[in-house]
Amino acid sequence: MPMIEEYRKTYRDTHGGEAPPPLMIDLTYCHRDSAEALRVAYQACVSYYLACLEHYEFGGRHFEHTKGYRLRRRRQRADLGHSRRADRQARGAQGRRR
Repeated sequence: MPMIEEYRKTYRDTHGGEAPPPLMIDLTYCHRDSAEALRVAYQACVSYYLACLEHYEFGGRHFEHTKGYRLRRRRQRADLGHSRRADRQARGAQGRRR
């Protein structure tokens, strides 16, 4: 799975060790038209992911100087990099299908 391998590589490059198992959720959307299902799924999944990042303030700087959170900033950068790539991929997939 390319995204999991990318996560593992990013983690190794950032932290110098093997990545812990990823925590995942699986979202499913069904539609008679497979192209429409893919379009809606990409749009909904990316929107949900970005909403989670915002809601839980993963992009915030409020943990930078909090004792015990010294690695958090590096993790945030890796997470935000993944979300930006996911957003670009979703926009690209939508553009190709129009």
